[in-house]
Amino acid sequence: MESCLFGKIVLLNKRESNGKTVAQNFENARESIQKKIESAERAQQAKNEISAQKRAPQATSSEQEQPSSKLPPQRSAQFRKDNKTNLSMHKKSIPAYKGKTYVFSDVHGMYGSYIEAMSKMTPNDTVIILGDVIDRGRGGIKILQDIIRRQKDRKHNPEIIFMMGNHEMQFLIAMGAIERQKLDTPDILNICEYWKRQYKLLQGYLIEPYKSQFVNEKIKYQDKYRTLVEKGLTEDEAQWIYIWLWENGGTKTFNTFIVGGENIKDVEEQDKIIDFLKESYVIMPRIINNKDYLFVHAMPPNDTKVLETIKKQRRMLTFNELYYSGNSRDRSLCESILQERDHETYQSATQAGFFKTICGHTPEFYGIRKTQDYIRIDTGCGNNNKLALYCVDDDTVQYIDAKEQETPGNSEWQQ
Repeated sequence: MESCLFGKIVLLNKRESNGKTVAQNFENARESIQKKIESAERAQQAKNEISAQKRAPQATSSEQEQPSSKLPPQRSAQFRKDNKTNLSMHKKSIPAYKGKTYVFSDVHGMYGSYIEAMSKMTPNDTVIILGDVIDRGRGGIKILQDIIRRQKDRKHNPEIIFMMGNHEMQFLIAMGAIERQKLDTPDILNICEYWKRQYKLLQGYLIEPYKSQFVNEKIKYQDKYRTLVEKGLTEDEAQWIYIWLWENGGTKTFNTFIVGGENIKDVEEQDKIIDFLKESYVIMPRIINNKDYLFVHAMPPNDTKVLETIKKQRRMLTFNELYYSGNSRDRSLCESILQERDHETYQSATQAGFFKTICGHTPEFYGIRKTQDYIRIDTGCGNNNKLALYCVDDDTVQYIDAKEQETPGNSEWQQ
């Protein structure tokens, strides 16, 4: 491997039993403190009511002191491991927030658009980001770093829930393969050039003399490719590398993820991003204004029983739980949720009891698309069109121009 290509990529789960113990202790302490706070507030409220009655016996119920509007303690994102505990926390915290819930998706490296969207929310609000913040534009890694920083500073920022997209999935798989196989830049270029021609030939629509030209060009890269396969590279790994870097615009993300590049100082910074993505949600149910929404990047699973279980148990599944579970069915389910397109699955979610599915992935260049079963909010920011900031509470949308650079006057994250 070339010395400065990139640092070590960690794809093993670091948060094992010790992390769960910390989370459980944190939860127990939080609940104990919360009970004490609630007990003290009830006692104080009773005293206030007695005092108010003595001062103004004729006061009506509408004039009495209202319940405290103090926000509950916010649980850190690093403890979101145990699904049952996590869901319990969400169910307790949702009613207490006075703000609104916003959603956006498929920023694709447009850092300026992302910053403008974030500037439109308050610390009382919640924003759900439906993945695909990387690739195509140069700002993807910078956006991920900013999200991680903002999640640690809840005092000045909205609650941020980040969900995986297919581009983040391809990034993890391809970078993992590059690290495992110790591939250098010439190796990666050879893989992409080989599969560029292989895909064209497999599609079967080339005619002469173009077909012969592609065959001859493929032979040019074939020997080097076979050498890599003999050393352990699998065809799945090679295709993921090609699809991410060549077909889906991953080269800009790759270049900004290199140690010593414009965004990454050291291997530890890479690890933070890898760990953050692995622990991000793939599918999430959430009740907003008494309506049960399902949030995914691309589409719900095409299995009503799975959806009913998710709804009943309030299951929020992470990429780590699905893709790295060791179960091929879980991995296939994860891949389909993040990158497939099948309109019937939205109907399955509705049949399972969800009000609507909110998703991105498929661009709608003329504005967000609303149907009986889903709301699709990707409006082509990655194609230099618009970023849609959708407010679930109001059923309204704001459109933001696609731009990589931050516009002066928009408030970037500050510590």
